Amino acid sequence: MTTSAMSTPEAYAPTEGIYLTRDGLRLHYLEWGNPMAVPILLVHGQRAYAHAWDPVAQELRNDFRLIALDLPGRGDSDWDPGKRYFISSYCMDMEDLVQHLKLKQLGVMGHDVGGAAALLFAARFPALVKAAVIVDAGPATEPPTPGQMRVASELMMTPPVFRSWDDASEFLRDQRPSASVESMNIRIRNSLKQQDDGSVVWRYDVAGLQEARNNPAARIDLWPYIRSIQCPTLIVRGARSDYLLPDIARRTADSMRTARVCEIANAGHSVWDDNLPGFTREVRAFLARLL
Repeated sequence: MTTSAMSTPEAYAPTEGIYLTRDGLRLHYLEWGNPMAVPILLVHGQRAYAHAWDPVAQELRNDFRLIALDLPGRGDSDWDPGKRYFISSYCMDMEDLVQHLKLKQLGVMGHDVGGAAALLFAARFPALVKAAVIVDAGPATEPPTPGQMRVASELMMTPPVFRSWDDASEFLRDQRPSASVESMNIRIRNSLKQQDDGSVVWRYDVAGLQEARNNPAARIDLWPYIRSIQCPTLIVRGARSDYLLPDIARRTADSMRTARVCEIANAGHSVWDDNLPGFTREVRAFLARLL
């Protein structure tokens, strides 16, 4: 596979921006849709990037203003020398972006660790957040769910370099066997880059994320925050997900003031990669009533 085969589809055509966080990191974001609509801040998962939302943005951009953040260490954002790849830090990064864009009210939508950050953000800024969509994410459990253990294992066993695009593509496809060709091409394009010697390396801070995972500062008990969330919330889980289990999803929703759970058929943890129409149908219907 060559990089020339992976150009960004013109249909997505987001605008791009950079802002400076309180820690001095330059973070990158993308924006689609109607600038006059209520904004929705999109926060990706642990090993993802802002462009992971491309398929979702293509479906929702006519109805909403969508703003997708590259978390530190991913995409086109700076890597953090301090390796503070924590949910609490991501929440502050979201706050800095909101202040940079002078947003007064918004929705938040996050997947995986981005969903955990969205929960924390909604709890900390109730006057800002009108609605939240939490995608296959929730508080950490003890013991971890099978999916949480699998994702942690995948991260810790990720090789730093591949001999070729084919080797790198095969590695990613083995981890996401049910993802669409389009989603896989987006993942390859935004996760990897070629070096002068022909080898392929990650575009995200693999070593930093591996180190941060073992840092006690990365751990946070979300339950007290979840109980304080005031905005209407949709908790979306893939019906085949082993990451957010049904009982945890229900307990999370029951702990909140106005929340409900919906399951997307034929989908695992990477919900919209597996079933984009089902995912966007539920999310559009929920947000259209509130924003």
